[in-house]
Amino acid sequence: MKRLLWIFFGSLGLLVLAGIIVAMRQPKAITSGPLALPDGEVVRVVGVTYGTNHFLGRPLARLVAHTPAAIQVVLKRLLGSKAVLLGSTITSDPMLVVWLGSTTTNATPPTGSGYINAFLSDSSGFISGGDASAYGWWSNPQGLQFRVFPRRDRFLSLNFFYHSATGGVRRCGSLPFANPLHSRFPQWQPEPLPATRHAGDVTLTLDKASTGHDQNTSYKSSSGGGRAVEFTTNRLDGQNRTICAIHVHSLANTNEVWLVANEEVSDATGNKAGNTSLGWGSYEDGYFTFEPSLWPSESAWKLRCEIKRAKGFAPTEMFSFRGVPLGSLEGTNRIGWTTNLGGISITLVQVVRRPPNTNSSWSSDQLSQAHFSTTGLTNDLHLDLLSVRTDDGTNLDSPSSSSGGTERTYSFRNIPSAAKTADFTFAVQRGRWVEFIVKPEVGPFSLEY
Repeated sequence: MKRLLWIFFGSLGLLVLAGIIVAMRQPKAITSGPLALPDGEVVRVVGVTYGTNHFLGRPLARLVAHTPAAIQVVLKRLLGSKAVLLGSTITSDPMLVVWLGSTTTNATPPTGSGYINAFLSDSSGFISGGDASAYGWWSNPQGLQFRVFPRRDRFLSLNFFYHSATGGVRRCGSLPFANPLHSRFPQWQPEPLPATRHAGDVTLTLDKASTGHDQNTSYKSSSGGGRAVEFTTNRLDGQNRTICAIHVHSLANTNEVWLVANEEVSDATGNKAGNTSLGWGSYEDGYFTFEPSLWPSESAWKLRCEIKRAKGFAPTEMFSFRGVPLGSLEGTNRIGWTTNLGGISITLVQVVRRPPNTNSSWSSDQLSQAHFSTTGLTNDLHLDLLSVRTDDGTNLDSPSSSSGGTERTYSFRNIPSAAKTADFTFAVQRGRWVEFIVKPEVGPFSLEY
């Protein structure tokens, strides 16, 4: 019996010791601010945590949070509010969580439904990375999560932007806070550009990389009879877009057209970000864009690009659903046709038919849609819709598409009212990856063709 008691209290002691070690490793709560926001909230930073298990509160409360649940109940009764966490959350991946405490002013909030989002800036004030949005205060304190952040700097800032119900955006100010991961890290050396990589019988040349851009571009004729694309740097909403000027060339088939289909950027401090927004110009423009970006204060970024074809497929790489009945206007036609190619199974689930839409602005739920489900798609295996042609000879464009899990939906504005059927043609292909170590430029940037 005595031995069992020793084992019990010894185990309890080890649990408490482990809790103390973990709790002491958590950054201490800090307070900064206040900052008044247009929605009537006054916010301040009350703590910062990093990892997957986030606990906000006094060291004693963080210690109690690491003990077994039964012991937590006893300690909270004995110690009172000092043993209770102010906030906690779990993230699937390691994240930086900036905790905001808020109060409400007597000021009248703006009419309509707006929202606040926030970005991080480094010690130089450069804003980048992904954003965290707050459509309302669900809890107090509220944790804003960031996957990437400047890790070398001792202090960072949280920058707030207000988006009004009418679409306007304005910067509201910033709050500084101490960086819990401030440390020394290796320095990567960038390679000179242009640089070329081979992916089988395809070459990708990266001519330039430039960051610090907003969503706006302008086109004008150049002196040589071509055109120039100019990328601006106003960034009124805080978003940071990176532009990469490239050339992709097939060594085997001149009919092939290739483009960048995916991107991942990382740095020597441990940041790694896959794109949440990827875009490109027309096939002849020779550039692609991505967000989120990292911070140009780093000596170099590692840029991984996945390329895939847009044109030039062999017949064995394509398949079609032919003569698909489009159904009646404002109706849903359930199809349920399934086919297989290259290890992928795709089912045409249904077609939702709506009248042609000629409005200058629209949402996807106002358009005709074709819904598909798939199985067998791996990370580097792609299924692409190449063309849709109706029985009256109309080629349909899909201005928007969405996918999630095994489901994907294509929307169409221009299905003629008289069309009865359509052919949907797809291609299956495997992507190819290349990698560069680059130092992006900062400032206005233009490309000429």
